[in-house]
Amino acid sequence: MSKAFDQVTFLTPADSSFESQYKTVRDQEGRWLSDKAVKKLPEVDRNNPKYSEWKKRAWMLNKFETYMSLASTLNVLDLGCGNGWMTNRISNHCETITGLDVGAEELEQAARCFGTKDVQFVCSTDWSLLPQGSYNLIYFAGSFHYFEPDEAFWESLFSLLAPEGEIHILETQFYSNEDVENARQRSTEYFQNLGTEVDYYKHLTWDVLPKNHEVLYQPDFRNKLFKNRSPFPWIRIRK
Repeated sequence: MSKAFDQVTFLTPADSSFESQYKTVRDQEGRWLSDKAVKKLPEVDRNNPKYSEWKKRAWMLNKFETYMSLASTLNVLDLGCGNGWMTNRISNHCETITGLDVGAEELEQAARCFGTKDVQFVCSTDWSLLPQGSYNLIYFAGSFHYFEPDEAFWESLFSLLAPEGEIHILETQFYSNEDVENARQRSTEYFQNLGTEVDYYKHLTWDVLPKNHEVLYQPDFRNKLFKNRSPFPWIRIRK
């Protein structure tokens, strides 16, 4: 029987607590999009209130796609793939890609919009259920700040990598130890203004990263001159 590629593979049940909080905030922010809109991402209408944000995301995507086009990457894992728009774009630069998340609704949208035999979507809260040692490249695009990267986290993540594999982190802010408390306070006020509280958003400092991490892109003064540049660093970690 041929697989229905508009379906999600559930290795574990969805994390309903996270998904409920996440969807509430996304709805209030106007980020929960129709299938038609998701299929066009990162392109959005100029009158979209998030237009400027998506221009920055498209700029970072272009840099990452250029990197991917020069790499010999066979099997890719998109951790925290959401609605799958970036999973779909990166699929043009590898043989197979798996988009993984913990929420059912966005994954089901991703599978409807982008699922093929080479682009598959999986729900799992347990990385040990994934094929160990099989991914040439793992990336987080706007999702790393949902995790708490302790020693066990890194051990679990590195166990998924093939020899010479790489981890890439995009669209997550890292703070100095001096700035992190102010950042937490700003986020608390932001979510309170939305009329909600969340416990899934983490404020990460640079020292949560392995010592061998490399910064491939760091925002600087040029971001004020070129408005479409990403405000977030791009980090690579090799096994």
